[in-house]
Amino acid sequence: SGPVPPFDLQRLNLGGSLFITRPSLAHYTRDRAELELRAGAVLGAVAAGRLRVRIGARFPLAQAAAAHRALEGRATTGKVLLLPG
Repeated sequence: SGPVPPFDLQRLNLGGSLFITRPSLAHYTRDRAELELRAGAVLGAVAAGRLRVRIGARFPLAQAAAAHRALEGRATTGKVLLLPG
């Protein structure tokens, strides 16, 4: 996510007929109802333990700025949680 860094598209010519794309979730769902259905399926799999989410870091909500710095600096892997209280 976030802004795409500059990239020389002519470099793709060296490899043949290559292309660059930036997919969006909106291209894969017809409408809000389908999005909610698919999100519910994923969250249900997480709740049932069929899909495990790797948590890479936990930050108190008061340290949200530090969490953002860690994300922006690519110092994290997995999900980053902000914890209330």
